[in-house]
Amino acid sequence: RLTSEPLAPDGTHATRPDNLKDLAYESIRGLHRALHEGSVTCVELTEMFIARLERMDGDLACVISMTRKRALAQARRLDEELAAGESR
Repeated sequence: RLTSEPLAPDGTHATRPDNLKDLAYESIRGLHRALHEGSVTCVELTEMFIARLERMDGDLACVISMTRKRALAQARRLDEELAAGESR
């Protein structure tokens, strides 16, 4: 798990977890930090969360319509924006 501490002004960096599934429990701040530091990509997070939804949907019935292609296309665009120095 990445740290869920506030973004540090001292330049400390988030590290990539050994298992991306651990990021399912990360805070939004921690995910933001990991994305902006390049330790994980939007596509990787999207693929991990889609796999998690598919794995758990049978028990939870939490997905009405899976839009895998759309989600991955949006993730690729966001990765391109981050690579170009753009941030939302």
